[in-house]
Amino acid sequence: MLLICLSAGIKDKRRRAGRWRSRQRVKYSRSFPSFICVDDAVAYYNDVCVGAVCCRLESDEDSDKKKLYIMTLGVLSPYRRLGLGKELLEHILKEVGNKEHDISKVYLHVQINNDAAVEFYKKHGFQVTQTQQDYYKNVEPRDAYVLEKVL
Repeated sequence: MLLICLSAGIKDKRRRAGRWRSRQRVKYSRSFPSFICVDDAVAYYNDVCVGAVCCRLESDEDSDKKKLYIMTLGVLSPYRRLGLGKELLEHILKEVGNKEHDISKVYLHVQINNDAAVEFYKKHGFQVTQTQQDYYKNVEPRDAYVLEKVL
């Protein structure tokens, strides 16, 4: 059974053992950067967290609207190719498509050798807009593509 849980100001509960239970809030140290998240979601499969997406809302220098940055979207390896990543991404795109958020585009970074991720995002309407040199500090290759979807 797949269950997508919403957080960041939306009902933060999941079904478990026939009743609703609130999820515990995570406490971060003061050194952890604080982001304004418009939304994030978690994918549960048989009551195990197997995927998540987290985004932050930013100002768009090119317009008076905002843009959404997908900080991370991931699914545990044994649960890939089951449509969980698609569900998480579609959830975020549906939320930001809402006129009240006033978001002009969604963007993210992908390591240049991650062909599967590039194809996944292209299939969902994203385009490679640039290559950012030395984006990653502790992995090789260090370069990243910037993928963007204009709404």
